[in-house]
Amino acid sequence: SGVLYFANYLRSGTIGQYNTTELAPPTTFIDLNEWITSFKKNSLNLHGLAVDSEGRLVGADAGTGKVVRISPNASKVEILADSYQGMLLQSVHDVALSPDGTVYVSSAEEGVVYRIQPDEGKVDIVNQDLIWADGLAISPDGSRLVVTEPDAARLLVFSLQNDSFGGFPAAKLDFSDASDTPHDVAFDESGLLYVAMGNLGLVHVFDLPENRLLQTYDVGGSVNRLLPSNGTLWFSGGKTEGLRSIRLN
Repeated sequence: SGVLYFANYLRSGTIGQYNTTELAPPTTFIDLNEWITSFKKNSLNLHGLAVDSEGRLVGADAGTGKVVRISPNASKVEILADSYQGMLLQSVHDVALSPDGTVYVSSAEEGVVYRIQPDEGKVDIVNQDLIWADGLAISPDGSRLVVTEPDAARLLVFSLQNDSFGGFPAAKLDFSDASDTPHDVAFDESGLLYVAMGNLGLVHVFDLPENRLLQTYDVGGSVNRLLPSNGTLWFSGGKTEGLRSIRLN
């Protein structure tokens, strides 16, 4: 509906909202410090956000290791997951939502991608080998999960419809020749994959099924998180550069 949500607005633990169709300044959607008890060592520090099919906001909090879900009017906050097999989650970075409602969450510190099925209260792990996962994206048809692994300068592609891969990547894209590594990924409505290249200030656009680079945008500053939507690319990066956008060709 044209509303952009972003993490740590004004202070850590808050979520800001900005109506992209209006000229009004951003406002605070919710301050999770009023809902979740945290401690100095593990204070709230939101990272990834995504909106589900019912308009609820799902977020990964790196500080407390909690995956939260917030009602559209910010009147209810649920903890979807904060532990796995009796152990508290150490840190969670990004979230991606599949069309069937499954929530995928990256944890670089633990070397895993968690899969959460909220209706069943079930949490398991996608990958067999350790991966230092950061950004996540799921293709519009729900068939692929793309994971950035900045420390290894690569993207990993997991099949979500073919169990024959057994928790191992179905494909890999290597970026080791670049002077920076992929930090975030996102699909647009048509299924093209956008890759944020950190301090390089570049965003690559791929046709993933054909493993073909279609275009590269120079966004004029660092880019660590991105979201293509309706012909506009929204992105952020750097401590002082804020939220920015460019029109897509």
